[in-house]
Amino acid sequence: MTLFFNKIINFKQSVKYHKLKTYWQYYTVFLQLSLIKNISNKNVKIIILTEHIGDVLAFTPFVESLKNKDKNNYICWVINPNYVDLLKNNPYINLIIPLICDKVAEKLIEQTTFEIIDVRFNGNNYCEYCETKKVFHKIDENFNLENYYNYGTLLEIFSTIGNNKIEKANGFST
Repeated sequence: MTLFFNKIINFKQSVKYHKLKTYWQYYTVFLQLSLIKNISNKNVKIIILTEHIGDVLAFTPFVESLKNKDKNNYICWVINPNYVDLLKNNPYINLIIPLICDKVAEKLIEQTTFEIIDVRFNGNNYCEYCETKKVFHKIDENFNLENYYNYGTLLEIFSTIGNNKIEKANGFST
């Protein structure tokens, strides 16, 4: 009996188990959002900003702007599970997706069914098990982690990277 439990414990610590969980999350999320899009006829928009408290808090006004542009938008936010509490009471976010692995974000980006707003620019997103790409979105060739503050507030930077500038009429400057 002990051998059986040891095999289960070893499997749960394996790369195969990690990849199984990752693909399960992707297909579950994809199916759920497809049903929402097709049955309730919503515009599904997925924000991918997985971490850092300051980044997440600075970007939350963008969600309100998205919702105000079109009330039919169904807003999802892909985030590191450690930061879910920052978003769970936001009335403009319909679904929070706690990310198991950055491979889920990569798979979501590859699909064409939903609009993806990938605003990761810090380069911290990767997975050692799946060998995911380290994403570092840039505004221009000079943009880097040492001078990003020259490009405006975090909200302005993220909305520029996400190709969805916030309009001044909403009370935000861009």
